[in-house]
Amino acid sequence: MVTEYQYRTVTCPECGTLVTAPRPPEVPPGAFGPQVVATIAALHGRFRISNRELAEWCAQGYPLPISVGSVARLQ
Repeated sequence: MVTEYQYRTVTCPECGTLVTAPRPPEVPPGAFGPQVVATIAALHGRFRISNRELAEWCAQGYPLPISVGSVARLQ
């Protein structure tokens, strides 16, 4: 299940400043949810799958394009 949150940015008609909507408190920070983080951590830590292989696995097995750097950061 994928949930997308969009934060609109508008221009103030008075002063021209860009204003972006704040992140609601119930939305977790980061680009990936807790299930993705837990899966990547388990596959890397327990099953010793490399970061590059994990990124490839996510892209091929699921509609989840993720970079090798993002995989490393999630760990």
